[in-house]
Amino acid sequence: METKRIRQSNMELLRIIAMLFIVAHHYVWNGGGWKFSTGIVQMESGFFVAGGSLGINLFMLISGYFLGGGSTEYKTKRFISILTDVWSYSWIIAAIFMAFGLGTYNMDDILASVFPVSRSAYWFITAYIGVMLFVPFLNRFVMKISKKNFKILLLVTAFIMSVLPTFIPYGDPWTSEFTWLLFLYLVGAYIKLHGFNIFKNKSFYLWIFLGVYFLVGAANDVFAQIFNGHDALFDYASYFTRRNVLPLLVCSIALFLYFVNLEIKPNKVVNYFGKMTLGVYLLHSNLWIKKILYDKVLFSDKVLDSGGLFSIALIGSTIFIFIAGILIESIRSKGMEKILLNRKFVGRFCEWMDNKLKLQEEK
Repeated sequence: METKRIRQSNMELLRIIAMLFIVAHHYVWNGGGWKFSTGIVQMESGFFVAGGSLGINLFMLISGYFLGGGSTEYKTKRFISILTDVWSYSWIIAAIFMAFGLGTYNMDDILASVFPVSRSAYWFITAYIGVMLFVPFLNRFVMKISKKNFKILLLVTAFIMSVLPTFIPYGDPWTSEFTWLLFLYLVGAYIKLHGFNIFKNKSFYLWIFLGVYFLVGAANDVFAQIFNGHDALFDYASYFTRRNVLPLLVCSIALFLYFVNLEIKPNKVVNYFGKMTLGVYLLHSNLWIKKILYDKVLFSDKVLDSGGLFSIALIGSTIFIFIAGILIESIRSKGMEKILLNRKFVGRFCEWMDNKLKLQEEK
């Protein structure tokens, strides 16, 4: 029988913060604050452009910390749950939009909705599921490798996937979305198994995060002023917001370590919201929702000329998307549990798969 994991409120709070960073990033990116504005609005946006990469990195570190840190057991039900999450959002939203004629669409949109994983309708989910397929083998690996060799492996990988691409513009032939998430999974597993405490005072990690993140935001704004008006070069303005560059890696690990060492009392609200964060991502990142969310629902294009209004719109829209996502995910998850996940045949299949993986390990 599957034991219910006790949620740690410090890590669930980190999930919430990570998702808020992702939502804010999508607002300034898709809403036009970064690419289609100037002045104070663009400067404000510059400090949130990196939020998407930061949030993704944090989610993967958390996954490695819990799934890869000290356990060789694999829960098939967790994998099936993620798939049903993706399929239900993708299929239901597409059906609603097509039935009511909400927006335009083409055959690529339909195929991406029907096959959201293989067609990368959500790039993060596609890469994440790829990593999850290797979890049984990764977990056995991290339990057998020595601490010294594990550390060397991570340092060499970090040099290849993060240090070199930082100093060689777009020179990262070894890094893909899949391999980067795989690396972060191993980092999270290492921290869980062996710890990583350079500073006794955990607040130092927070200050490192704040300092480096501020420098990344400032660099974005400086580069934006340089490349404004040069469409072919403007992508370089957000050079230091890529997931695998060294400043973002330092930011992600520093904030992660702060929350790993943060002691807070169990909080049911925080734990519940943290549990629902994937639904927030699947809702507001849906390819159909993005067609209407920013211009027709949030009217983001109306606030691009005013720094004050943009700040209010950014905060308000981020909170709105997050709360709406939590509410919809609460309804969807309860329905999906009744319809599918709590069925006996699903439980038997998952138990059979888990036992198969265990048998392979024991041979």
